[in-house]
Amino acid sequence: MGGSPSSGGMDGHGGTGASGGAEAEGGTGAQGGTGAQAGGAPQGGDGPALGGAAGMVAAAGRAGAAGSPEVPKGCTSALMVDDMEDGDQLTCASQGRSGDWWTAIGATSATIDPPSNEDFPAFALGAESRSGSNYGMHLAGAGFGRTDDDWASLGFFVAGGDAYSLSTSQGLAFYAKASVALTIRVTFATATTTPTSEGGDCADDCNDHYALAAALTTSWKEFTIPFDALAQEGWGEKPKDLAHTLFIYFGYVGPDGGPTTFDFLIDDVRLY
Repeated sequence: MGGSPSSGGMDGHGGTGASGGAEAEGGTGAQGGTGAQAGGAPQGGDGPALGGAAGMVAAAGRAGAAGSPEVPKGCTSALMVDDMEDGDQLTCASQGRSGDWWTAIGATSATIDPPSNEDFPAFALGAESRSGSNYGMHLAGAGFGRTDDDWASLGFFVAGGDAYSLSTSQGLAFYAKASVALTIRVTFATATTTPTSEGGDCADDCNDHYALAAALTTSWKEFTIPFDALAQEGWGEKPKDLAHTLFIYFGYVGPDGGPTTFDFLIDDVRLY
């Protein structure tokens, strides 16, 4: 799977926030890797390689683990992107969607868990499990500073690196929590904002992707990201082309008073 999409943005701030629903069942904080272990800059073709002061995500094709390739499984709901309950790194195969999860990092002095150069399974929630959910996706980081390169992302290809139309949906919903209060950016990389060298149609001022902020707390909450609320930062204005979405990611950014360490969980990502 894969392709070579790209994404990014400047420092990932600004814009109105995502709507948070009622608190769901869960523990008091995200566990499992409160400091990141092993990591550094992504290498080779093992997932999205991120870099550049503007926070560009250059998503290279995935090499895959050794042995027989995993086959993506369907979910009960056709609108579910991934409920993670099969425990693997693949999203659900449904309505032409089928991709894999990846992590990426911009800061060379920081670390993230899971590392950006490895495949990884879904995260066993354990004491942090929600009612009816035992697996999610997890990203933790440590050693981040205060420059534009201090960012990290957890994301997935929507259709294996090919463009996918989200035009029949109104938005994206997901559950999330963090070990401490944390604002992340939910970002949509499309053909109009992704460089031609990385599978998009953008020729200049690329990677100013459409996004919306989500303020995570230490309790599980469902967030909704209405597509009509997505906005660019404004330095690379392009039409909103969700009919050609390449990949979506949940991004942490270090500058402007953000924490130098972070730890968050994502679960039950779906369209609505």
